[in-house]
Formats: sequence, C-alpha cells, structure tokens
Amino acid sequence: MKIKLSVSIALAVLFIILSSASLSFAQSDQIVGGYGEADVKDQDVINAAKFAVKKGAKKEKATITLVNINQARVQVVAGLNYEVCLETDYKKSGKKAVKKYVKAVVYKNLKNVYSLTNWILSNEPLECKD
Repeated sequence: MKIKLSVSIALAVLFIILSSASLSFAQSDQIVGGYGEADVKDQDVINAAKFAVKKGAKKEKATITLVNINQARVQVVAGLNYEVCLETDYKKSGKKAVKKYVKAVVYKNLKNVYSLTNWILSNEPLECKD
C-alpha cells in the first residue's frame, strides 16, 4: 500500500513538473539567439538608449537629445544587444534643432561595458524589427 502511494505521488509530481516545463516553452515567442521585445521603461534599455545618443552625437558632430524611446528589443549573446528605436532632437552648430529618428544597436558585454555597433539616422520614424 505504501509503495503504491509513493509511486502515485512521484508520478503526480513528475506530471506537474513536465506540464510546467512544457507551458514555459510554449509561452516563449522569442527565437533562441533572436531578438525579443524589451520594455522601453526598463533601466537597462534607458541606459543603452542614452549611451547610443551620446556616441551618436560624437559620430555626427552634433548635439543630440533623447526625446523618447519608441521601441526596444534585446538579444542575448555573449552579453546583450539592445536594439533601440528613438526619437531625438538633432542640432548641428549654428542651425535650428530638428526632429530626427534613430535606430541603434548597443552591445553590453559581460563586464557591463557598452559599445555602439550600429547607428541609423533618419528623418522618418524607424522600427525595431527584422
């Protein structure tokens, strides 16, 4: 009797574990190694966006101010890639500031050091997608 009860409990526990595991796999829309949506209010996303604007301003030799993070995605690699789509105010010396849009990829390595790996500047809004 005790053996049947122990086997029944073990099978029930195994069933619960396997059901939970299959549900967690079923809920994931992210492809392994691919980008997944990120919360634009997440502090890591905000830090990546600010870093992109800072480095992009140096690259463009302009004053660029972050207005809004429109969209963000994250990819897990040996570190993290943050793809951010931004709205900015863009000002070249002696000229009036204009609205520009940016799509940038910021890599954060395992030591939490950021680097700008892609920078696209546009007059039209850009989307973070494949």
